[in-house]
Amino acid sequence: MLPAALLAQRLNVRLKQYCILEAARLVPEADRLHFGGISAIEYVPGGPWILVNDRAVKPKKDSVTDQTSYLFTATDAGKLASAVFSSVSGISGVENVESYRYNPTLKQYFFAAERDQESLIGVIGEQGKPETLYTESPDEKRTSDNRGIEGLTFDQRNNLWFSLESGGETDCRKATATYLFKVPFDTQTNRYNFSRKERYTYPFDACACLPNESPFTGSLGNGISEILHYDTNTLLVLERCYDGKGNGTSVKLFLATISDATKSLSKSLLFDFNDYLRPDNLEGMTWGPDENGQRTLYVISDDNFSARQTTQLIVLTVDR
Repeated sequence: MLPAALLAQRLNVRLKQYCILEAARLVPEADRLHFGGISAIEYVPGGPWILVNDRAVKPKKDSVTDQTSYLFTATDAGKLASAVFSSVSGISGVENVESYRYNPTLKQYFFAAERDQESLIGVIGEQGKPETLYTESPDEKRTSDNRGIEGLTFDQRNNLWFSLESGGETDCRKATATYLFKVPFDTQTNRYNFSRKERYTYPFDACACLPNESPFTGSLGNGISEILHYDTNTLLVLERCYDGKGNGTSVKLFLATISDATKSLSKSLLFDFNDYLRPDNLEGMTWGPDENGQRTLYVISDDNFSARQTTQLIVLTVDR
């Protein structure tokens, strides 16, 4: 197995497309209020595009925020930027979704949600009812305020992987690692067995974009915002860092190689978004349709329902 650095050198990643997704162009008028805050994106090969937000509407002064996550589904299997969302619906009983994945083996959708006091992983069961499969409790001290489970993916062996945004350390100068977890699928029960989950250490600089005087908080500092399978022994890891200075966000894509022997990952930089544009709060990532023998990688931003931010859609090509 080649280390991450050598594998990354063999891959040619290019910026293919950059655009802004606007509700007025893509969403039926009655549902435009809910468009924004996009934290997850998923493409089902030959099927729909799905965007999910982490809350329904921008919070208003002296009002209770509706935290329900909404699905925006486009049935056009072509390019997302030219598609129109054919349906918009709230996910009953589900709030603060950060990742949303289709499992082709089980033909079910899974999600990761990051709530104020806990993070969880669930599945959309029969009749669209969500079922919680696993809860990451603050008692484990692997998460801190607004820094829970953000990434979710399935590998080629149908293992479920999830990632913790920054590993629970509240002093980023002491944070040198965070964690990914592999959860095996139990063929006898036809369910994921979270009691057998395995922890993998991921090298990580939580202070990546922060000057010495800046605090590390629920919004300031570095974090893993999404993960995605690449091949049998590698994952893509999206890290984004915000310094609160109004200079945009620092976002990097890494190729991480899995070592089952040491229960760790090594990583190598695959693409630095800031070399090509001013990225916003990039949070969602999915493989799109292949084009001319190349894989396409779609990355999307969460605008936090802020007039100062946008829903950026970035498309990369990755040579096979």
